[in-house]
Amino acid sequence: MLENFILASDLITESEFNRIIDFILEKGDRKFYCNRFNNNPHYQFSEFDVYLNPSNDRNIVCDTTISDFNEIVFYNSSALHRYYYLRIRRGRKEDSKTISGTSNQVEVNIKDEVIRNYLKEVLRRMP
Repeated sequence: MLENFILASDLITESEFNRIIDFILEKGDRKFYCNRFNNNPHYQFSEFDVYLNPSNDRNIVCDTTISDFNEIVFYNSSALHRYYYLRIRRGRKEDSKTISGTSNQVEVNIKDEVIRNYLKEVLRRMP
C-alpha cells in the first residue's frame, strides 16, 4: 500500500503545509468539488485550484469549528491526472489535533513532478 505514496516531507515541511492551509482559509473562498464534502475551502491559481478537506469525514460541511483540515487537494481540469492529494496524519484518531512523533508523516498520493510544481506556485504566491 505505501508503495503508492511518497513522503511529502521530502517536498514540504509541516510548517509550510500549515501555512498553506491558513492561507487558503484566510484568502480563499468556499466551493463544492466532490460528493464527499460540501463548501470546501478553495483558492484558485492561474493553472489549478486548491481545495481543503477536513480531518473528520463526518464534517461534510467543512465547518472549521468541527475539525481542522489535514488534506490539500490540487485540481487541474486540463491535466491527465486531475486530482493530487497532500495529506498530513495527525495521530491515530481521525479528528485528533495533536501530532504524535511516529504518525507525523505527510504523504502524497502520486509519485509525480507535477505536485512539486503546484507546491512551488502556491508557496511563491503566499506572503
